[in-house]
Amino acid sequence: MWYVIQVQTGRELEMAEKCRNRIAQPGEDVFVIIEKKMHQIGREWELRQNVIFKSYIFVETADIESFRLRLGKIGAMTKVLSIGEEM
Repeated sequence: MWYVIQVQTGRELEMAEKCRNRIAQPGEDVFVIIEKKMHQIGREWELRQNVIFKSYIFVETADIESFRLRLGKIGAMTKVLSIGEEM
């Protein structure tokens, strides 16, 4: 199942990378949804990448409670979003 984690704006890619490298276990995936667009500047075209959901990263895991506990080891502002008692 996918879960949403709130992080500091502008640090989405950095935080996803930290989670992947430091705390993700086999079978878990941490990612950011990115939009790629071509922009014309004068006569030149440039590929630009933008984070679609600012301040959020996503994790695919079967055990969100375990991931939430490991998230504390990252040492940055992170919060697993929830609705009431359910994450």
